[in-house]
Amino acid sequence: MKANKNYPWIVVGLLWVVALLNYMDRQMLSTMQGAIKADIVELNKAEVFGALMAVFMWVYGCFSPFAGVIADKLSRKWLVVGSLFVWSAVTLSMGFATNFETLYVLRA
Repeated sequence: MKANKNYPWIVVGLLWVVALLNYMDRQMLSTMQGAIKADIVELNKAEVFGALMAVFMWVYGCFSPFAGVIADKLSRKWLVVGSLFVWSAVTLSMGFATNFETLYVLRA
């Protein structure tokens, strides 16, 4: 596949789709707020829902430098594949969360 002259553009296209799904995933909680609040009563408080939305930002901001160091030491291909696997597993698990604590940890 790497001998194919279109290989770099195929990779760019696949990463574009992944980036699109990533941004859509980040917005999903606010989009589905009403349905989630119906299932998880604790989220009816604005402060609690705000904490749920903010936890991703805090964890992402704090751990990005460490992730960068790790990314410099690993194969990009396997880092992307591993990240997609973990992201998919966590996203799937969030769909089965039945309480605020579980959703909060998974969101982080």
